[in-house]
Amino acid sequence: SGHNVLILTAHPDDETMFFGPTIISEVMANRKVYVLCLSKGDYYGIGGRRVRELEECCRVLNVTAVEVVDDNRLKDTPSEWWDQSVIAKYVDQFVAKHSIDRIISFDDYGISGHSNHRALYQTLVTLRADPKFAHISMYCLDSVSILRKSYYPS
Repeated sequence: SGHNVLILTAHPDDETMFFGPTIISEVMANRKVYVLCLSKGDYYGIGGRRVRELEECCRVLNVTAVEVVDDNRLKDTPSEWWDQSVIAKYVDQFVAKHSIDRIISFDDYGISGHSNHRALYQTLVTLRADPKFAHISMYCLDSVSILRKSYYPS
């Protein structure tokens, strides 16, 4: 109890598709949950709508605060590896602003191999070595193979 938890995502909808149960669990444990989304999710040109949906989802999930980054260096595209120094700057500012002591994000595979998700993980690995982040617990999702995802026993 008493944790300020950051759910670090790449795109609007990541919070519900991948972190919904985690957010609910953290809120039920009386922790303050924050979402930092590092893009508007504008891959299909509907970033404005996706941001509004993200904000509404976070309201329904009782997220304390949500922030969406709109930075041309962090474009929603699976073909581009995001600059880890840019990611680190946004994470560092958010952690300081909200006294974050727990970060939850993607693992090295990023659920689907999406380069934006994977760049978040690699940035957190780097930040973990920074003494300024020594007090922060970091957790990542466990990506599973497509075979396990699609297996439905009869």
